[in-house]
Amino acid sequence: MVDSPGKRLKAARILMGLTRGKFATLTGLEYLRLTNVERGNARMYVDDVITIANTFPELTDWIIFSKPLDSEAIKKSENQYMKILFANYEVSGLPEADE
Repeated sequence: MVDSPGKRLKAARILMGLTRGKFATLTGLEYLRLTNVERGNARMYVDDVITIANTFPELTDWIIFSKPLDSEAIKKSENQYMKILFANYEVSGLPEADE
């Protein structure tokens, strides 16, 4: 179940097929910070949201506000990771939070 911003962030990362290290490098988040947010040991700060939104704006409302994924925005995105995320989401749905 993806009932927190950290769990939704982790689900997005998994759907993109990215390791924490690769996701941290792509977004500019510190690896340890990402790990703590995903595990629920830390809350996301405004700076974290901005950092993620700069890289993956299509996911911001879903990750932060738990709004439905914007399938149209994701499909129209030129970001290769959004294409991977959407393809995996269509096939498998959201991953379990404990994966």
